[in-house]
Amino acid sequence: LQLGATGTAAIRVLSIQGGVAPYTATVSGNQLTLTQVNATQFQMTPRAKGTATITVRDSKGTTATQVITVQ
Repeated sequence: LQLGATGTAAIRVLSIQGGVAPYTATVSGNQLTLTQVNATQFQMTPRAKGTATITVRDSKGTTATQVITVQ
């Protein structure tokens, strides 16, 4: 799996490439919330400053992580 974040400072989109859909995503901490937009994208909305780790898992159990810093 490959993860990539794009978008503005306020709202960003996490895009997923590779692996096998469907995907689930979890975030550590309360720095941001994730909302699934479509089969391969999650919207990230900041809630508090700090660092959060996002973990995405595909249907076969393969995982990818990305650390996001909310400023």
